[in-house]
Amino acid sequence: MGSLGPRYGLRIRRRLAEIESKLRRKYKCPVCGKKSLKRKVHGIWECKSCGAKIAGDAFSP
Repeated sequence: MGSLGPRYGLRIRRRLAEIESKLRRKYKCPVCGKKSLKRKVHGIWECKSCGAKIAGDAFSP
């Protein structure tokens, strides 16, 4: 059922699932090229490999 259970309607739950999957996904670092860029806080992304911090969108860099 997900984190919301049967509440709030199907469209909202699907949209939330899509956004959360973008949030938790690892992205390619523009500095070192490895797929290790993760979201640290709202709009700030950090590479676990080289330690580079990049400002980007809230849900994807």
